[in-house]
Amino acid sequence: MKFDFTVIIPTLNEAETIEKTITLVDAVLKKENVNGQVLVVDDNSRDGTIVIVNAMKMLQPNVSILVRQRDHGLSQSIVDGFIEAGKNSDIYIVMDADGQHP
Repeated sequence: MKFDFTVIIPTLNEAETIEKTITLVDAVLKKENVNGQVLVVDDNSRDGTIVIVNAMKMLQPNVSILVRQRDHGLSQSIVDGFIEAGKNSDIYIVMDADGQHP
């Protein structure tokens, strides 16, 4: 599916905040009438982050997840997020998973 915009959210063990963050980002996309994707780039979390995102993905077709098995770290997660987002949209930004970005 082609999107106008992708919000990349790098994660590592963000089970406590990821559902709320995705929900808030998706609400802004809908409010602004943007055909947007939420792309979670996860460094193989062990706390349930992946399970939560996969459950949300089943209900929201604009949510996707890329689980990285190696070369962990924020910088490489962002680079891999850019590569993945570029397959479906031309514009993308990065946002923290903890909800600290307004």
